[in-house]
Amino acid sequence: MDDSLIRFFSVAPDLLKPMAGDKGGLGHIPLGAFQYCEAMRTACAYGWYVFPLMDVHVMFDGYTAQVADEGRWRQLQSEPLPPEIAERWNSICPPEFRDRAPSALTSLFEPSVIQIWSGLFVQTAPGWALNIRPLPNIHASAAWFAYEAIVETDTFAPMPLFVNLRLVKTDTEILIPRDVPLFQVQPIAREAYAGPAAQRLDLRDLEAEDFDWQALRGTMRMPGLSEPRTGPGTYGAQVRRARKARAPGREDVAS
Repeated sequence: MDDSLIRFFSVAPDLLKPMAGDKGGLGHIPLGAFQYCEAMRTACAYGWYVFPLMDVHVMFDGYTAQVADEGRWRQLQSEPLPPEIAERWNSICPPEFRDRAPSALTSLFEPSVIQIWSGLFVQTAPGWALNIRPLPNIHASAAWFAYEAIVETDTFAPMPLFVNLRLVKTDTEILIPRDVPLFQVQPIAREAYAGPAAQRLDLRDLEAEDFDWQALRGTMRMPGLSEPRTGPGTYGAQVRRARKARAPGREDVAS
């Protein structure tokens, strides 16, 4: 790969492209948080929103997942790609891959769990995995929730980019539209979850020599001890200044 951390490959040119995460959580986070909470804004903006490749109409009757089929419901097993996408797959794939495209929609091991394909394949840079997760700070639906997973897409690549959902509501039609983000993907360094330091618990007492009481004045709001804050958003301003200082070519800028 080049210097990209993550690379997507689309099965069809007219599918909705992954969309950079939105600092406002697509309008879901409170206005005050959008204005002043840089931590929430960063979480929302980290990564890419991903869409399903087609509208999905499903229902869980309490026993099996059902899929809509010309005005009727039938048990979901494995749904093929829409004909125009399947035709394109067959027109560009090697002969051994003909009619072997990933399924658009699949029922999994649990009766209420389904898998939806985005129509994308994904690959990450060496040493980087992919965190597949629900949309941060967005309560997407009361009818389903998305599972979270970390896949080592630097070696297991190109990987079909799926998300697994659990259907919660029963006897209710559930629409998952193709033009609304369904989940988010975020590149994550392998050392952060599988390296030697990732599994080591480092818990110390406040009497430890390296606990910085002086620095605590700047991270807690303590009248009479901390420096007065000019208003909300102090953390965000500090973080943005530090990011600017760390930017390439800005080594001369103080943080």
